Amino acid sequence: FEGAISKEKKTRFKANLANQPCLTDINEQFSLPIVYQWLDTVIASLDCYTWVFSQGFLNPLLFQDNNQQSRLITSLSYFISKISMNTLHDIVSYFPVSNQSYIFTPNDVRQFDTAKCTVIVRLLNFITAIWTKYPLDTRRAIDNSFYSNDLTKLILTCVFNPTQIGFDINNEEINKKLPERILILLKSMTTHLSEQLLQSFYSNALQMTKSDGLYNLTNELNMNPVRWTLIFTITRGLRLLHDVRLLAKPTQPEQYAKELWTTMLTKMITHEEDCDKANIVLTIDNQRGLQALFDYIIYLGIKPNEVLPYFFQSNRIHTDSGMATVGTYLLALFKHQITSWLGTTPHFIINNIGEIKTIEQCRLIVSFLIIVLDLCSREKDLRQQCGRQFVDGIYTCWSLFILLYRSINIDDKLLIVTLLTKTFIIDSRLLITHEEFDHISQMYLSLLIDKQLNLTFKTRLLDLLPFFASLDNDEDLLEDKRKKWSDDLCRTLHIFTADCFPLKSTEFHKGTQEYHDYQGAIRKILSALELSSSFILFELLIWMLCCEQNHIFEDEILSSINHFIIKLNDYNKQINLLDYIYSILFGHNSLFRIEHRLNALEKFILKILTSVKKQTLIEFYKKYITLFIIEQLDIKIDLTSSLITSILINKISTYRFIDYMYTILNKDDVFGLNSLIAKIFYETVKKQEEARKILNIEMPITTIKLNPTMDGKELTKYV
Repeated sequence: FEGAISKEKKTRFKANLANQPCLTDINEQFSLPIVYQWLDTVIASLDCYTWVFSQGFLNPLLFQDNNQQSRLITSLSYFISKISMNTLHDIVSYFPVSNQSYIFTPNDVRQFDTAKCTVIVRLLNFITAIWTKYPLDTRRAIDNSFYSNDLTKLILTCVFNPTQIGFDINNEEINKKLPERILILLKSMTTHLSEQLLQSFYSNALQMTKSDGLYNLTNELNMNPVRWTLIFTITRGLRLLHDVRLLAKPTQPEQYAKELWTTMLTKMITHEEDCDKANIVLTIDNQRGLQALFDYIIYLGIKPNEVLPYFFQSNRIHTDSGMATVGTYLLALFKHQITSWLGTTPHFIINNIGEIKTIEQCRLIVSFLIIVLDLCSREKDLRQQCGRQFVDGIYTCWSLFILLYRSINIDDKLLIVTLLTKTFIIDSRLLITHEEFDHISQMYLSLLIDKQLNLTFKTRLLDLLPFFASLDNDEDLLEDKRKKWSDDLCRTLHIFTADCFPLKSTEFHKGTQEYHDYQGAIRKILSALELSSSFILFELLIWMLCCEQNHIFEDEILSSINHFIIKLNDYNKQINLLDYIYSILFGHNSLFRIEHRLNALEKFILKILTSVKKQTLIEFYKKYITLFIIEQLDIKIDLTSSLITSILINKISTYRFIDYMYTILNKDDVFGLNSLIAKIFYETVKKQEEARKILNIEMPITTIKLNPTMDGKELTKYV
């Protein structure tokens, strides 16, 4: 691992730690290739040792074995003290003075920094591996002098200002992984190192962050201009050291957080007479610094009521991207931080919004919540971690928004509808069991029949219809509550269509706004039918088709009804659907008059019968075969009867049903020896045979032959 092979072959490696533990051992003359060669050798050794120690193949006690003569620790100590924190110009000074002068290009500096930082990362991994796998043996194997002040300063500089060492924090991988590696290292060291060895970390961290220290946050924030890149790494480093308890939080963290918040706002915004002005151009570095600082302010425990009012401010501000309000400017910048804060803090919204006294207040708060919900819906991790709790908080304080949906301003009502829509995107099931269900659902129904709102607005409401329509068969609702909801929704939808839809579907001309809104509303109802499988919507659409002989959107509606029926896998639901059509055609539904039944006769029988499953169809005919054949076909027609039209519709419907029975089902299903339909029919006939003495002997039913073996052909002959 260190290039220490037999003497005969030792010249095979030009550089090795066994013979050249220090950079200056390779050559008396400085050159860049020599520097890279030595650094590569250190990297190779570190990689090998880290792997074998982490896998448990070797024990670090080998570093104490005089026969092994390991020079790794010597090389690492040299690297830490002489190279890690220094530049190429410093390294030149380690070699004997020569007449040659050295000028390094930016590319030379970048390459050196990359190689040096690679060694640092491998060094961090190496220390982590040995302390994690062999905490007891490592204490004996490596002398305490290795954990020098230089190592402590190197690690803390990586924490507070990795750019100074040479790390490129604009590289996303470095920016993300370096703090993770350091956190793992420090957790391991604080767990296993003695208090005596950790003392260097405590004292150096305190020295670096005290009032006159290199990385004092307040001093950096008061500089002009502020170095936001350094603010980013300092605040991140402070949180890291607080978490591993190498640096205590400020004595009054909440008060300190308020001071930081006030100072940050002062740096960000200048208040002028006409409008406020943003002082900072939001480059990536500046944004990152501001966001990290706000994260730290939240981390220190600032009270939400110290911060939230600024996010609701409506005064105008001139920014580098144009005019905005202070609230939207702050939220656009801190949206990730504020959303995480809201989502992870119990009862955040209800505890911090307080009383809403004016509609303007309400608008600002709801607009703020909509933006945060919008962000939450787009960020998967945020949605999974915080979404449900965030939505629950919004529902809990829904009564505070009553000013909006009682407003005469359509934009206010649109705002509250948008908020509800966004909550459904996050979690559409939470409302069902929420204590505010009645309040919110009744608001939805009242908006649907609000006469101040036009169809353009109500089409937006129909986006939520799939959810509300699905509640009529949702088992999470108690039966009484579900029944009441179904009745309310059914009644509301009929009022809605009566108020907003034309008496004749052809009333609106194509190309007009009215036609566009009408078509959009119909299509959203159809979409809701297929998504929710709601019988209420099915009934509504059947009613709409029955009201006209030729509905302008008839083909679309029938196509959706077909999809709806096919999607109904439940046998009972399909039977209920056929029963409903039967009740319309045979006059058992008082809502449908004669003209409605005539329209239903032409539109639905074949369409419905061919959409249900075969088993459902057989069960339907088992249920109604005797009514069709014995009752309806044998009714005498009296031309003077006031019910003549109804009787004729019944007879035509009967013949249609019988005709389609033979058309759709195969012969075995109808008159085969095992036909369930024929068996039901024959059982009825047998009962009538037993009662023949009290029946009219001339009834056609007596012409059916009752043989010991049932033959379904007799059914067909009779028909």
